[in-house]
Amino acid sequence: PDAWGIRTNTNGDTLWTVHIESPGDGAFWNVRELNDKGYIFVGWDYNPDRQALAVKTDEDGQVLWIRYFGGMGEEFFSGVAETSDNGYLFTGVTSTWGSGGRDMYVVKTDSMGIYQWHETYGGSDNDWLFTIEALPDGNYVTVGTQYSSPAMYADACLLKIDESGNAIWTRLYGGSGYENGNQVTQTSDGGFMIAGETTTWGNGPRSAWMAKTDASGILEWHNTIMMPEEQCCHSGIPTADGDYVLAFYTEHDLYGDWDGCLVKLHNPEECIPQTVTIIPNELDFGIVDVGETDSRFIAVMNPDTCDLIITGASVSAPFTVDFDGPYTVQSGNSIAIEVFFAPQAALEYTATLRFYSSALDSPAEVPVSGIGGGPILLIEPDQLDFGEVQVGSTESRTLRLANIGTVGLTVSSIYVPQSFETNFAGPIVLSAGAEIFVQVSFSPDTARHYEDILVIVSDLNPPTRVVVMTGIGAPLTADDFFAATATEFDLKPVFPNPFNPSTTISFDVPTPADVSIAVYDITGREVAELINSSFGAGRHQLSWNCPECAAGVYLVTMTSGEYRAVTKALFVK
Repeated sequence: PDAWGIRTNTNGDTLWTVHIESPGDGAFWNVRELNDKGYIFVGWDYNPDRQALAVKTDEDGQVLWIRYFGGMGEEFFSGVAETSDNGYLFTGVTSTWGSGGRDMYVVKTDSMGIYQWHETYGGSDNDWLFTIEALPDGNYVTVGTQYSSPAMYADACLLKIDESGNAIWTRLYGGSGYENGNQVTQTSDGGFMIAGETTTWGNGPRSAWMAKTDASGILEWHNTIMMPEEQCCHSGIPTADGDYVLAFYTEHDLYGDWDGCLVKLHNPEECIPQTVTIIPNELDFGIVDVGETDSRFIAVMNPDTCDLIITGASVSAPFTVDFDGPYTVQSGNSIAIEVFFAPQAALEYTATLRFYSSALDSPAEVPVSGIGGGPILLIEPDQLDFGEVQVGSTESRTLRLANIGTVGLTVSSIYVPQSFETNFAGPIVLSAGAEIFVQVSFSPDTARHYEDILVIVSDLNPPTRVVVMTGIGAPLTADDFFAATATEFDLKPVFPNPFNPSTTISFDVPTPADVSIAVYDITGREVAELINSSFGAGRHQLSWNCPECAAGVYLVTMTSGEYRAVTKALFVK
């Protein structure tokens, strides 16, 4: 579809139309008559992506200019107001800029619709603005919906900004459901009228809703249309006699599936409850064992002189609230609501319990807390660094295992890889508050960097915990090397490895013997015979230098009598 607008006379006869062809999906959302008798239509168009659209016409419907605004995401306009410098402020939604999701979007242009600046408002969820109005004090007020509200539900949002787009104040209105503000109008007392929809109040799936505030955006009262069918309300105005008219469409089947409807609301003089009193004003469950459930009662009191309607209650897991309302609480009375805590892990939990009501300060909030009782295994430190340890030597570190929970646990085993050892002899039962100390040893057998994990197995869920272990195997000095006593034939790993072009081969001979050392490539072809002679008992070294070797893996073999050993050497270019 294309963006299309129409102007009629008082009899509904068409005077002129404006039509903007769209390669995709275009629409006008709103229109405003200007001081120069022209009009500005706002909406969106796919050009080729969804962009905010503004079209200015003269009083006869002749298009004077068309402007598109947006970035790499999606943008649309739903409101416009004239500014004191003859420019315009547009309101709507952007997904290109802001804090994430969709954000409230205000764009300032000059009188020709040329972009000057923009601002965004809102949080990480989806938030948007609809209409905007200029105020006598030189500022502006705009209305919309904020999903990024602290109450975890979509709330109607009233935002006052100055001529530079700086937020002066933000007000949120809502209950336990979804509230949306579609239009804002200033009233004769300097306050504001908001027209929109609610799912918290009313008796249908979605009801036309109006809220009245003072000049600072503080809620004075609100009202809904009590019809069982769904209603969508986009407009409302105050009337000269001090009342209000809402325009909406509804599924009420008078002439078809959806019908337009006008309702006049009287300015209420009856009592509106101001506040809710919650006793206690915070709820602490203390320690509750994992797998168990504890409950507390909380009193919701009505201190006002008129009836209070409790419409809903919410709290996050593992807390739950038993609420089957709505409940009507008469003046001076209270109701008891049961709150439950069922911890799923041995952790500390905090949450906010919210009660939604007809009171002006809804929702009332109560902090709740509790501790999941059970075994908690504390491991200190969570990483073991052995530093540099000479090959053939041993370095030790101490590991502390403590049960800081309220129930006993069992550490069944501790696993370490080659070159590491522990003195753990399990299984060991750790009662609440108990601790043990485990010695972990590092004995490098080659000169290299070591990084591996120690695995602790217990009866907790999950059953395994790990500790990262690091260390460096340092090569022996020449004095240390030759002072070592050879107790058996042993071909050591070459060092360095990888190498280029030379590496050192070390080997032990326990008694005088004939020794042959040769190098082969991976096809089995002999590359070099390094030695074939007699050696005395002890530790020996020789160097292999091969600048002409091709890059790859070579096999260093040692043979002495029945002894045969192979180690790998990697030559890199």
